[in-house]
Amino acid sequence: MGLISIGVYRLVFLITSYFVNNCQWIKKQVFSSYYLEGTWVGFYIGVLGNVRYLIETFEQNIDGLVIKGTSYDENKNLHSFWTSESINLDSEKGELSYQYKVRTTREKPDPNGIAYFSMIRENNRKPASMLVGFSADSHLTKKCKAVEYRLNEKTNYDINKALKKAEEFYQTKKDIVFNYKKE
Repeated sequence: MGLISIGVYRLVFLITSYFVNNCQWIKKQVFSSYYLEGTWVGFYIGVLGNVRYLIETFEQNIDGLVIKGTSYDENKNLHSFWTSESINLDSEKGELSYQYKVRTTREKPDPNGIAYFSMIRENNRKPASMLVGFSADSHLTKKCKAVEYRLNEKTNYDINKALKKAEEFYQTKKDIVFNYKKE
């Protein structure tokens, strides 16, 4: 009888996992305020004060969250790309923080970094619509302020369209980053 119970439990878990991982509507309902899946675009201000456009994908499932990103310079040339290592998502506080490994177009001595973002949302039960915060590569001495929004809930995107949206977002929201003051 115990083996049958374990088998039924495993079958229910597998079916549930399949639907949560493969049905966007169900995934959104299950993760609720923790829901971040999709393509996010925005910008950050680099160490030398230059704008960097960013595109990130948040891949979310029962097993966790993976963040992959790329940044481009003001001429839309590839600048860097990164993948999350360890993610902490606190929906109650509205905070997202993670460690990442970064690769740039130039060689760097240490490819590690950290990121911290505040989630902007309608209320504590809703998913984030925007992220405001900073990232810091371990080999640099300065935090880079950043802001981004969810372009769509899909993780595949057209780079040119996403870059155009990031640039438009920069033009309308750059004051958020330049005038942001820590309290």
